[in-house]
Amino acid sequence: MNLIEVIILFLMAFLPALIYTVWIRNTEKYNHEKWIPILFCFLWDATIAILASIILELLIERIAIFTVDDQSIYLLITISVIAPFAEELTKPLALSLKRVKRELVEPEDGLIHNYFNVTFIR
Repeated sequence: MNLIEVIILFLMAFLPALIYTVWIRNTEKYNHEKWIPILFCFLWDATIAILASIILELLIERIAIFTVDDQSIYLLITISVIAPFAEELTKPLALSLKRVKRELVEPEDGLIHNYFNVTFIR
């Protein structure tokens, strides 16, 4: 892959989420969310949450591999159950950190801070 392809790949991956975040944040007339906690959650989801979900997926897959004999069923369980469970479990953990938690005053703040994740931690 050349540099242009990598830039296009990153734009296509991050630009829609950033556009939606700016759009939803700016729809509020009063009490806009601060950008620092929003960017902190973005960095959390792009780094720590990915690593934590990979580790959690590998641990859960070790259990599943001993209980399922058929390889195609094992792949189906991994893709449809284990991966979403691990990823959605680690993403909202950023909302419980002090820097972000003090900014959460309304339920939709959790949605804005964590890329429309329905989980709201108070």
